[in-house]
Amino acid sequence: MNELPMAAGLADPLTSHLYQLPQDSGPTDQFVGAHGFTGLNYVYHPDSGAELQFWCAVEE
Repeated sequence: MNELPMAAGLADPLTSHLYQLPQDSGPTDQFVGAHGFTGLNYVYHPDSGAELQFWCAVEE
């Protein structure tokens, strides 16, 4: 599971993602625009509205 760290003053992580991949192969980058195997993700801080964009990619 991939969790982004907690922001100052928040009790819970901003987001959490679970990637269940086939056991016989690893992840495959599949999204256009070099956004890895997860696609481009957006997370917003609940109080400030600050935006974080991230993706996970396979290193070749």
